[in-house]
Amino acid sequence: MAGEKEKWIRASRRQHCPICDRPDWCLISPDGAAVICMRSESAKPIDCKGAGQGWLHRLSDPIPPPPKPKPRPARSLSAVEQYLALPDMAEDQITALGASLGVSMPSLRRLGVRWSFEHHAAAFPMRDWQGEIVGVRLRSNDGGKWAVRGSKSALFIPDGEVGDMVTELWVCEGPTDCAALLDLGVYAIGRPSCSGGTELVLPLAVGRNVVIMADADEAKTRPDGTTWKPGQAGAEALAKALPGKARTVRLVYPLVGKDVRQWLQAGITGPALLALAANTRECRK
Repeated sequence: MAGEKEKWIRASRRQHCPICDRPDWCLISPDGAAVICMRSESAKPIDCKGAGQGWLHRLSDPIPPPPKPKPRPARSLSAVEQYLALPDMAEDQITALGASLGVSMPSLRRLGVRWSFEHHAAAFPMRDWQGEIVGVRLRSNDGGKWAVRGSKSALFIPDGEVGDMVTELWVCEGPTDCAALLDLGVYAIGRPSCSGGTELVLPLAVGRNVVIMADADEAKTRPDGTTWKPGQAGAEALAKALPGKARTVRLVYPLVGKDVRQWLQAGITGPALLALAANTRECRK
């Protein structure tokens, strides 16, 4: 009986012992025709070794086997888990991406770009102000932009964190403009949109000289017929939120193109950009 008992089914919440009606300790034979009850005696005691003394009961009406547990739905991966599971981009692949965007491979590497075969898109990690990944921004080859499901909208931070030695912090929109500024020799972080991420930028700006690199985008028309420029409005709103936290705040617009990436492609150099920023009036409340 000992060898046979090892194959028996232990009573559970899904199938109580038919003798004592308890959900534990007792054993039910695989065919449901017999029970070793650990509580109710019979004429056939069974030594269950470490489990103690039980009694064999033969059932005139075999009981059906316990129902199989319902399969648990597979847990969907979080945005962070999805990013960490992505492969690094091969050198030729990231070089081609950089060439199509007009930025360098090293700058894209610093931003942690990977490739999502599922989405056929480059994947950039979005981080909170402490550098923890909280989301993933996707960019397809045709310029489409969207986020992995479950992502939180956050910052694009080179090297994963803003180092203590960074005294001048440039702020722009998106990962590709951020890569362009890195190519120009300044340390920059990217906002998730022209108006997003302000609350994440504030703690990183404390005690630093901040330069906001705005977009010179085209004017959009409101339903009432008035116009506005989202890139300019978002940059100015950030500039108004920084005095009192940042040491200095300056707002720079590209002199060529709609953003700093187009300006870089048009020939702006790092020294020229720094000279322009240094001669830009500070923003004050």
